[in-house]
Amino acid sequence: MKQRILLLSLSALLASVVSCGPNYHWDEGPSPDWTREIKGIRARQISMVGMAPATPDVQRDVELATRDAQARIAKLFYSEISSRSVDWQVASVGGLADEERNVAQQTIEVYSEVKVDDINVQVSFRDEETKSQYVGVTVNRVAWANKLADRINASLGEIEKRTLRASGELKKKQALSAYKDLMEAYQFGFEIETDVIVMDLLDASSEVAAKLTAYKDALDELRAKVQKTYPIKLGVFCADERVSKSFNGNLTEFFKGRGFRVLEKGFDPKAIVIRGEMEQHMVNWEKVANRTEYIHAANGSLKVLEPSGKEVNHLSVQLSGDGYTERATNKEEAKLKALQLAADTLAAKLRSNFRRIYPPVGD
Repeated sequence: MKQRILLLSLSALLASVVSCGPNYHWDEGPSPDWTREIKGIRARQISMVGMAPATPDVQRDVELATRDAQARIAKLFYSEISSRSVDWQVASVGGLADEERNVAQQTIEVYSEVKVDDINVQVSFRDEETKSQYVGVTVNRVAWANKLADRINASLGEIEKRTLRASGELKKKQALSAYKDLMEAYQFGFEIETDVIVMDLLDASSEVAAKLTAYKDALDELRAKVQKTYPIKLGVFCADERVSKSFNGNLTEFFKGRGFRVLEKGFDPKAIVIRGEMEQHMVNWEKVANRTEYIHAANGSLKVLEPSGKEVNHLSVQLSGDGYTERATNKEEAKLKALQLAADTLAAKLRSNFRRIYPPVGD
């Protein structure tokens, strides 16, 4: 008798456990027609269906399905964005090699993201048959266009401000100051281009695309003026001609990669001048096993001057003390290695400072 009662109790408990599985909150009946309708852009709104795999967490499923719908709406614009996009990154330098141009083009495709604003969930259905969460969403075209207009106009204002400021700097022969304003303006254009294309598609009467094109033309003209009118002149002293040649080649490649002319010979009164010196000094010598090693430290300094003669303080580089050393068993070899270390370190620090102050578009 007791065994029968125990078996009945276990059976009831098992049935209870089975019936208490995860609750997916399925909606009743077959999935409605709207879950299979093809959505798209209408006169006043954009509609789309989103879907996500169903889990017991209903709220999370709705959020994921909404994001799916949002991504599907964005894809409606991708082909137009791809065909209309201008390569702001390459335009901002104007002197990239073909392989660098290809990398820049790949990068702009990655950054072309459509930001879909004010998405509204109108209907929702949890389908037991497909184990899916469906949502039907809409986006008001007018409201979205208004938000885009606010963002675009603010950025166009920043582009105009920097374009005017760059023109003023060039009149004062402050070429690098103008270049900084131009890089910032290009960055604003790069960031809002997708918004501008979407805006043009949402509102055919909008003139923002023409305005952005006009600003880019003005930026290209000023950028070309900076790079062609104000060349780079390297005037850094080094006692060893081999090290000097290596240093000059290093920086020449760097600045040409950013569209600047570099003077190989002579002098131009409009040049951006890089002055300085590369030095070394003996720190000590040490006995290591059965040999003597000579330790030499790398020293030097660089400063960059605008065509006006004003120093660009943030580009200055200084190597002093005994922080950078080389060693060799031959004194002359130790001197040469320390000089080369000075050249490599000074060039690397100058390039780093330049990238920090004038970051490439898209960084």
